[in-house]
Amino acid sequence: MVKRFLQKAYNHRFGPVAILIVMVCTVSFITRLLLLIRSVPNLDWNPLNWVLIFLVGFFYDLVTGFYAAIPLVLYCWLMPRVIYTKKWHRFILYGILGFAFFLLLFNASAEWFFWDEFNVRYNFIAVDYLVYTTEVIGNIQQSYPILPYLLAGLFVIALILVWYKRKKIKLSQQSQLRFLKRTPVALLLLIIPAASWFLVNNSLRNFSSNNYVKELAGNGLYEFGAAFWNNELDYNKFYTTEKEEEAFKKLRQLIAQPGEQFLTSDPYAIERKVTPDSAERKMNVVLISVESLSGSFLKYFGNDQNITPVLDSLIPYSLFFSNFYASGTRTVKGLEALSLALPPTPGQAIVRRPNNENLYTIGSVFKDKGYDVKFIYGGNSFFDNMGYFFGNNNYEVIDKADIRKDSIHHETAWGVADEDLFTKAIGEMDKSYKAGKLFFNHVMTVSNHRPYTFPKGRIDRNPDEQSREGAVKYTDYCIGKFLKEAKQRPWFNNTVFIVVADHCAKVAGKTENKLKPGKERIFLCTYQLIAYVKGNKMVILSPVKKVEMFSVNFSNGSSQKIPLDDSLVKEALAYYQSASYLFKNKLYKK
Repeated sequence: MVKRFLQKAYNHRFGPVAILIVMVCTVSFITRLLLLIRSVPNLDWNPLNWVLIFLVGFFYDLVTGFYAAIPLVLYCWLMPRVIYTKKWHRFILYGILGFAFFLLLFNASAEWFFWDEFNVRYNFIAVDYLVYTTEVIGNIQQSYPILPYLLAGLFVIALILVWYKRKKIKLSQQSQLRFLKRTPVALLLLIIPAASWFLVNNSLRNFSSNNYVKELAGNGLYEFGAAFWNNELDYNKFYTTEKEEEAFKKLRQLIAQPGEQFLTSDPYAIERKVTPDSAERKMNVVLISVESLSGSFLKYFGNDQNITPVLDSLIPYSLFFSNFYASGTRTVKGLEALSLALPPTPGQAIVRRPNNENLYTIGSVFKDKGYDVKFIYGGNSFFDNMGYFFGNNNYEVIDKADIRKDSIHHETAWGVADEDLFTKAIGEMDKSYKAGKLFFNHVMTVSNHRPYTFPKGRIDRNPDEQSREGAVKYTDYCIGKFLKEAKQRPWFNNTVFIVVADHCAKVAGKTENKLKPGKERIFLCTYQLIAYVKGNKMVILSPVKKVEMFSVNFSNGSSQKIPLDDSLVKEALAYYQSASYLFKNKLYKK
């Protein structure tokens, strides 16, 4: 029956449209199957979930196919019959479909590599990467030197597919449909994606608590479009809310601490006067945020690869936080948390949003105390809007452009090797000290990022010099080298060094809940989902004003949905709603 329907469709003026939609579904099915095979160890073994992966996945594939076919629908509809039926015109159709086939194959390959890095379908990261083409293309070229051969191979496969489909493509030229008769068909083919725009979203794949199951049930191209259009989410529009005054009343109760006093009775104000329990000590502060530093890399948490010997050696002599969690899945979310101390708001990070100038940052606190305040980054600070954000929030921005070429030992598309970054940072600290100024420097590393290359001879050969483990060990080596050099400086004994990750190495896990918190509260965000954890309970707020609560077993990452605890939900709303309100209404200002 399906075969007869397709044969009839191929004989129609819109035959090329049918060919393209079938190809989208076929390539998407094969991609899903390969990703599933690759992810088997992380899937739950519920047979229903496995069936739904392909049923729900096929639905999204079909929707994506109709979206992708819009330009071809218009072409087949509007092209005059006198031209469309010409023999030479078939070569134009070959070219159009060949180009479409190549893009589909290229996308499937890109999805494979994206999954390899993030274990998810396309999301905001892919959208961001599309914007920063210089860094991303450079990274791809360095990470995957076989790329030219891959592209050539995909081109050849696309040609083979066109040759295989050539007879079906020719069939559409035999159709004698006049403009008025083909118009209703064209309108139907355009109404379907238009209706999908209003009636379909990516929530249908949320039928399992297993992250891998949900991601496999999606379609990469569809998820990319969803991420692109929902780049910034209006909290009040998409999430459950309370009356603003009630939310802030609850917030003021939650953040009130002994020795603090609110400066005003304004119900929307959170400024407090803090009475210290001892005299202020003015010390230099160096905040090192390490790219993708997971706790699982450290020996303390059970790693036996010895890839963080420096950090491991510092733990007994440091103030070490063993229950410390990243609030988001991208560097900008980490920078937002470290600089603003706000719960993560849904959508894009504040670092990349408009109207993010003159905010109340940790930099502004130090600036008011007379410190030299700098953000020192090994890459181009244009990336992710870091330069603009920090430059307009009381930081002096130092990036790759400020590092002398002859002092760079190695660089990738993301920036200079970490040892060169730390050498520059030492110079900036010396400069502040010579000027008689205390300093607060936020140093952001880049070496622990694909392609994971760095100067040779810095670490032993196990792990190797182009693996994540190798990059972690190299960054650890650079931190040790930096501390040894700093120890020789006159400002060392009056300096506090803080080492923290921007986010973890893997942004997706088997579940969304694999944490081991103590009694403290945790804020988590994955762009659309925002969560609040306290004890063994997690409140998840999602678009369409949905609220869920889970009891979580933090030892194995399993979770069970439970009835809502109204008091905990109110806490979550108080934190997240107020954070969004403060930024949106320009109240989180210096």
